[in-house]
Amino acid sequence: MKIVFVFIIMVLQIGGTDAYAQSQDETVKKISEAFNNKSADSLSIHFFDRVDVIFPENNGIFSKKQVHRLLHEFFKKQGKSSFEIEFKGFSDNETYFCIGDFKTDQKNYSIYLLIKKRDKKFLIHQLQIEEEKE
Repeated sequence: MKIVFVFIIMVLQIGGTDAYAQSQDETVKKISEAFNNKSADSLSIHFFDRVDVIFPENNGIFSKKQVHRLLHEFFKKQGKSSFEIEFKGFSDNETYFCIGDFKTDQKNYSIYLLIKKRDKKFLIHQLQIEEEKE
């Protein structure tokens, strides 16, 4: 009986880990799609109420609505573009980070995202857009 109980606990733990990872991966996938579509609307769904922002022209902690507006203006200035996640990983159990490349006709940017878990959702806590120097 003890062996069966231990086995059930192990299965539940492994299953919970997979669900946790899928949720993160699904969030990152949706964030990537939002960048590829240059959609501030789709991206802002994944923001905390306040986001630490480092943009080429603006730095600070902004409300979700303000970051939406900044991104909308940023995307509007870009021509044809593509986005790809280059690296992702964990900082700790509930903090995830991603580094991606946002390439446009005019310039290329490195995108840094710090994603934290809140109420069973993964939300963007920090967003940095840095112009790549040639």
